[in-house]
Amino acid sequence: MKEFKDIEWGKHPVIETGIKGMLDLENGYKLSVIAGGDFYCSPKAAGKTHEEYISFELAIVDKYNNIVGDVRGWQTRDDINNVISTYCDLVTIEDIYIRGQMDLINKIRSDVKEIQSRSTEFEVLKLEDQSLSKYDDDFNIEINLIKLVKELKPIMK
Repeated sequence: MKEFKDIEWGKHPVIETGIKGMLDLENGYKLSVIAGGDFYCSPKAAGKTHEEYISFELAIVDKYNNIVGDVRGWQTRDDINNVISTYCDLVTIEDIYIRGQMDLINKIRSDVKEIQSRSTEFEVLKLEDQSLSKYDDDFNIEINLIKLVKELKPIMK
């Protein structure tokens, strides 16, 4: 299994103060990892090697160099190793999209459970896991779940 240490690094092709690393995954997709003053990384500064950074911006790229799913910012080496192990076994864009959605769904569910645990008034809303499941099949799942959490957080304060 490939890891962060296997990424091939060089200068960013467009941003002079940035660096870019690429890693070919076994399924034909690539992992693009970048860092520099204009990217979601730490430190947010110009650098010449990946050793200068604690976190990076990364994306999964298809064979046509299109970004698949969302770009992820401030990813540590361990985060990137987790992404590699999660996505290197996936075969299609659809699999990557679905896996990305499940990550989001699980995060939102976790947020909702945290809200539930901190609220004594939550019984009024009666939000249970089954009411979240109606959003699972929705085409705009990110928007619906994020709206749900945004609506609940002010009520629960």
